[in-house]
Amino acid sequence: MCAEKSFSDRYSLSEQLADRLFELFEKNEVELIPYGMEKISYGYDALKMYLNSANANFSHSAMMIKFAPDFILLKKKQPQSMYFLEIKVSTTPLWAKGSVQKIRDKSPDIKLSDIGIIARDAWNAYKTLYPKAIILAASTYNPNVLKAQFVEDIICLRCHGKNEDENCDACPVKKKEFFEYSRNHNARGSQTQHTNLDLSSFLSINEFFEKLDIQINDNCLNEIKDYFKSQGIDLPPQLTEKDKLAIVRQLKNEGCDWL
Repeated sequence: MCAEKSFSDRYSLSEQLADRLFELFEKNEVELIPYGMEKISYGYDALKMYLNSANANFSHSAMMIKFAPDFILLKKKQPQSMYFLEIKVSTTPLWAKGSVQKIRDKSPDIKLSDIGIIARDAWNAYKTLYPKAIILAASTYNPNVLKAQFVEDIICLRCHGKNEDENCDACPVKKKEFFEYSRNHNARGSQTQHTNLDLSSFLSINEFFEKLDIQINDNCLNEIKDYFKSQGIDLPPQLTEKDKLAIVRQLKNEGCDWL
């Protein structure tokens, strides 16, 4: 296991993966065009300030920019197609026993390695505004390490909103509303609660892009996987060594033999 990483460290891993994507896809088949909030708002300080304000949470237009996917993926081969592609990196499995149990109350067969973690507002924005976007998930605690899926085909396990036990039928996503409540301004990252996604509803990166008739450079893919495996997992310091070992043991039993 690695030492605890900061939000900026995790962001750095996302940047490294983004850089390697240009090698992952064959250049004669695919063109990757950088997109995302940083690209759109570059040089526009007033726009950045607005997007980071509380008012932005009430605007669909603002959310479309704030959570704009990282890339446009243009398929050059016939038939020509275009997709949005978003990168998500996670090195911390869901470690809270109570949260894992609440998920298993509804999904008894879920593996710990298949419980993904994403910022609540990000998931809401993708599901509402970018349902056809591709999420490329890199997880150091999942046997496949790299997986991909269209947003609309991803299963949500549990969304931490105003009321954690709220019935899914009352989900703000289904009402086309945004999570303007319960924001932790002292937290790192998105300052919102998290949503748990079912990583078993994703496909391995090879399977996913094969369906789109897009070739993957297997040598590059293996290098990326090996690098992410070398990062290990991150667990909070307040966990006892006994609990940490139990989590590692469970993940190893589920196929993460590099931990």
